[in-house]
Amino acid sequence: VKSDYNCFKLFGLDILLDEELKPWLLEVNNFPSFEPERLDRMVNEPLLAEMFNIVGFHITEPLDQQKKNLIIQSQGLDNLFEFDSEMYKRDTTVDQIDQDKIPGECRIEDSELVKEANLTPRDVRTLVRSEEELSQTVNFSRLFTSQVLDKSDRDCAPCESDRDRLVDAWENVYGHDKEIGRELLARLCDAGVHKGDFVSLSASTPA
Repeated sequence: VKSDYNCFKLFGLDILLDEELKPWLLEVNNFPSFEPERLDRMVNEPLLAEMFNIVGFHITEPLDQQKKNLIIQSQGLDNLFEFDSEMYKRDTTVDQIDQDKIPGECRIEDSELVKEANLTPRDVRTLVRSEEELSQTVNFSRLFTSQVLDKSDRDCAPCESDRDRLVDAWENVYGHDKEIGRELLARLCDAGVHKGDFVSLSASTPA
């Protein structure tokens, strides 16, 4: 997969509540069914609507000014940001690949990951998309590896990617004051930091 755009998966969990209302996981469905019966629709329709809001579908085709104005007026928007495929590229530069291979004990501390001076263009893109997704949640909750695994489990079976660690660290620092974190991201994007490696990404992609 060369792009993170449209990459998502919805699982279905079958849970049984016992007499003490303790939940027991029965199974995880890779392809949950969405039956049209009225009872299911009361749950499924809001769930699917929120999922698509979180995924953040874009109009990917180029729009002329007339279409832009129509969308802005019909949706009550102040402006319209068009789809930018570069924001979702999975290509990595040599430096990023090397960083991914650095042993865990030699990597930068989690608390240092989200300091402004340490944020790379890819980091900024990752955090912007993460904040966009989180802003659309109503009934969904976001889980982090550090929240569901204790330290011994994570040391024995490293399952966090660099992006997981980044978003986890960001949440630890700015989770209680989202506005400050989002203002920082907005300032970095205004300065073009999120596009700082686009030329390198293109150059590193085989023809």
